[in-house]
Amino acid sequence: MTKSKREPSGATVKPGNYRVELTAHNTTTTAVIEVLVDPRIDKASEGIEQRYTAVKKLESYVNLAAKAVQQLGESLASIKKYEVQLRENDSVAHKSLLEKSKASQKEITRLMDAFLGKEDKRQGIVRNAEDSVMKRIYLASGYVRSRPTGMTTTEKSLLKMLQRDWKALALRKRQCFL
Repeated sequence: MTKSKREPSGATVKPGNYRVELTAHNTTTTAVIEVLVDPRIDKASEGIEQRYTAVKKLESYVNLAAKAVQQLGESLASIKKYEVQLRENDSVAHKSLLEKSKASQKEITRLMDAFLGKEDKRQGIVRNAEDSVMKRIYLASGYVRSRPTGMTTTEKSLLKMLQRDWKALALRKRQCFL
């Protein structure tokens, strides 16, 4: 599998006038450009607004997921650090704490896998990878971005599934830190 060399894109801009500023070697050039609606598309303004709103919502999910995974990673690192200290002091006296530490590490790893997906290094024909929040986000994003005339029931269903999975995972994450 090859990695994409393209930078991720944001939401497609809505029709309107935009001020563009280009700076290079201490020289700045400014221009106003006009983005027009594609005349080949019926119901363009309604579809553009639907798509723009949905893409912005999906972008917010990506940002929230990144923050959640970062917090989980920091928590995992802290637990591992304290585990090393417990082992150095007296691992027999801290046996129950060490067991709780291992259980917490496993739960945090499962949560990170639920956000990002779990890498499967097996070869050959294997069952489908588990769904992850990021997989749902990118799937919904691909469909939403491809619909210039507005969202269909497919995109709406994908967004509902993402919201359902997100709420369940956010609840699991909160419970993990109680």
